[in-house]
Amino acid sequence: MTAAGPHAVRCTRRHAVAALAALLILLTLFSGTSMAVADGLAGWCLPQYRKAFAACASSTSCQTGDEWGSRYQMPSGACYIPGPAPAGYPYALDSYGVCGGTGGVRSGALFDASTGQRWGQYYVYRDYTDSLYITMTLEGTATEQAFWELGTPAAPSTFVNISITTQLDYAWPAAYSNALPNNGRFGISTCITYKIDLLRVCDPTWSRYDPSRADLAGSGFCARRYPDAPAVTWDLRTSPWYMVIKAYANVYTGLSQFGCGTVLRTVQLAADTPIFYWKAPFLCSPFNQPAAPPPPSPPPSPPPPPSPPP
Repeated sequence: MTAAGPHAVRCTRRHAVAALAALLILLTLFSGTSMAVADGLAGWCLPQYRKAFAACASSTSCQTGDEWGSRYQMPSGACYIPGPAPAGYPYALDSYGVCGGTGGVRSGALFDASTGQRWGQYYVYRDYTDSLYITMTLEGTATEQAFWELGTPAAPSTFVNISITTQLDYAWPAAYSNALPNNGRFGISTCITYKIDLLRVCDPTWSRYDPSRADLAGSGFCARRYPDAPAVTWDLRTSPWYMVIKAYANVYTGLSQFGCGTVLRTVQLAADTPIFYWKAPFLCSPFNQPAAPPPPSPPPSPPPPPSPPP
């Protein structure tokens, strides 16, 4: 056995240094993209009950279109949850903007229609401009996470079916039965918001919501189901109404630092109870909107430092 010469040692060292440099470059690129913690995840994981969810436990790099609920500014925002004043994450609208304040929000669970497992929450409310908001959020478990999905090559789009009617009847067709609202970012989301003009609610018997249509003659983007349909929209600003929600979400498994994992199954979700809503029309007039309190005064300035001794 003979010792390696100086040239061989230098070559070995050069190869080792080159390999280490290449590895560092790859790690830098990888950590700067795939392994970065997803935007908004830190805030989403703050509630104690989410600490054990797969997304939070793994500090996943899975990016969502709503940035895990933090993109909440309308009209282009993805997630619009009402909450106490002053509004702050995750709330996008304080009680002064909701007709009836905190008591004007109808909320409840979204659960798996087959197993009864809870997967999310819905919020239904109206503002003082006759706009109806329907916000739906999704949750996870220690191994899985539910997402709304606009559609990717790996998974189908999920859908939300909504019927708004003057009489409770599960046989009504869904007037709002389209893919998820486009929040400007395609892919998956944990929170979505629909906004509907109560002056022009699609009549589920004769029309359906079609966002690809121009809003001709104030149709509210409602398209006739049949050429001879006698009506297209309802004016529900002054009427009590019911809402039935049926939705489909994709459940992912394998969330990690490396991404969102894969779709395990699609679940059908339903609201825990039919949603009934009624507010006296005059209560929701812009003239009855309470004034928000002024912002808190800034803290007093610290006293000036003492003058130096003479």
